[in-house]
Amino acid sequence: MTGSNLLLDTSAVIELFKGNPLVASRLEKETTITVPSIVLGELYFGVYRSSNPVKHMQQVKQLLIIVKCFLSVQKLLKYTLL
Repeated sequence: MTGSNLLLDTSAVIELFKGNPLVASRLEKETTITVPSIVLGELYFGVYRSSNPVKHMQQVKQLLIIVKCFLSVQKLLKYTLL
């Protein structure tokens, strides 16, 4: 499927950060990539608990350049059509 929307969870983002080629390949095919705000919170929490917070903060910042972030559960539910 080309040009679709993708909603990432924390595990998918971490795999992307680790350089998983399957995840990177999948993301290249997407039109819109979205991350719920709770995932962003989990990533920031991980940054601050990390042994290398500078590197991991840079990864989060780079991610935010390419994704949309939902700030509310209501918008997330509307997006996923639940």
